Amino acid sequence: MMKKIIFWLILFLSLSVVRADESTPLVVWAENGDLGVWQAGTSQIFSVGNLIFPKLSPSGEQVALLRGDNRYPEFLSVISIQDGNLRDVDTRYPRWVEWQSETILWVNTYVHPSEGELDITQDTLLYRVDLATGAIRQWDMGEPFRMTMNPSRTWLALVFAGIYQQAEGRISLLSLANDEMIAQQVMTFPAISSASHGGYYPTVQWITDDVAYVAIPHPDALYT
Repeated sequence: MMKKIIFWLILFLSLSVVRADESTPLVVWAENGDLGVWQAGTSQIFSVGNLIFPKLSPSGEQVALLRGDNRYPEFLSVISIQDGNLRDVDTRYPRWVEWQSETILWVNTYVHPSEGELDITQDTLLYRVDLATGAIRQWDMGEPFRMTMNPSRTWLALVFAGIYQQAEGRISLLSLANDEMIAQQVMTFPAISSASHGGYYPTVQWITDDVAYVAIPHPDALYT
């Protein structure tokens, strides 16, 4: 039976600090296209080029790098902080990355942009990348989504924006304990007017493994 997950509706969002563990704080950032790493009072720059956004692994030993020449990521790489080993991952136009372990990445992407296209579209595909074997699996979730993972990395929350005044938005959970990959819906919300074609995706902020906060604006609020 699916474990009960509690979602609270609140009126504020808070920032979180990413670090590998409580005893070894780490901060990573993009600096002029390269990777900056701060640890124990010492900073270091890795010359990777075209870095847009870094994502630290659970142990803090690796960083997933969303890279590209344009304003959006075009390719995905992983670098070891220990020895600087940089390797590319065979996934194009990554939009967001979540680490499940030191060898497993979950990725969602943008649709391959057409030549001359002014904007890019979020894809409906979810990828599981095994860095140890190079195996990549994919699932079509049916519509664009955003995702976050709980602290113990056993649940993946998928947020679907819905269509304003036509279809509700919803939040579903995927258990990472098995290969069934059946999303189980945990809540719905009125789709938000966002003044964009992409829809509004509320942020799921995990507090514990079983509790997450979600801020849902008024559906007629206008965001630019």
